[in-house]
Amino acid sequence: MAAPPDFLPPQARWEVIQASEAGLGLTWAVVDSGRLHHRGAETTAEAYNAYTAMINDALAQPATAEIHSFWWKNGSTVKISATVTNNSAQTLSTANNAGVYGIVKEVGVQYDTYTTLHPGLNAAKTAIPSLAPGETATFEITVPEINPSNWNKVQVIVLVDYQTAPDAAYNQLQATIATPAILAQPNDFVHFLDDDAVEVPVFTTNISGDAGLTWLASSSETWLTFDRTTGSVGEALSLITDGNAMVPGWNTAVVTINDSTMVYSVDLTVRIYKASPGETINRIYLPSISRP
Repeated sequence: MAAPPDFLPPQARWEVIQASEAGLGLTWAVVDSGRLHHRGAETTAEAYNAYTAMINDALAQPATAEIHSFWWKNGSTVKISATVTNNSAQTLSTANNAGVYGIVKEVGVQYDTYTTLHPGLNAAKTAIPSLAPGETATFEITVPEINPSNWNKVQVIVLVDYQTAPDAAYNQLQATIATPAILAQPNDFVHFLDDDAVEVPVFTTNISGDAGLTWLASSSETWLTFDRTTGSVGEALSLITDGNAMVPGWNTAVVTINDSTMVYSVDLTVRIYKASPGETINRIYLPSISRP
């Protein structure tokens, strides 16, 4: 018997479900990695009721795994670290095609070639060689070719599942949204500097991410320095600029925040427009309305 593939793409899940039920037509919805599915609906009400029933059933299922996961960007690749504790009675292994999956989405976006919001960009699986009930292990997942329109809208979902029997449906133990390993917010600063001015407000960004990480800050330009160059996740970083060292026009600096192991990193951008001698910068101030 041939060994199962390391990663079954979404369309292969449909093939598994199709094999489990003779004469199965187009699947309208799949829940919990295929544990529940619906064959299609003739009316909106039928579709709503069927899907709602499956979601409620899924929410009522006890989670049988704990997942602590975080992700980071490496070029156009998303790397994920997931620590999984198996709280089920089932040993997870290659024999039942168990794995940890990373699914990368872009939230709140609709591409011209998509008919739905929140497009899935890519997915990948790391097989679980053997994880007995009660055991914990850490897995790394690499999801390549991620090219979102906005990296700030990227969301990474991590799930664990296994195949209940050969050619039978999968069952999902747990799923979670991974947190960024290291994150700087805000991450884009813009300021306009009149030709007779050199003072730029101090910008502040908050460094968050996986608890316990320490970070190092570096700047691509000499006119941008920091109140500190090292810190810990949860602390803020102040960005200090020197208007005297800038040239007329746009001045752009990229700040890179690395963790102390130089594995995880995040960038933020500071853009200062310095007016040429005699140039006047026209500013328009719009009213701001807020609700307490």
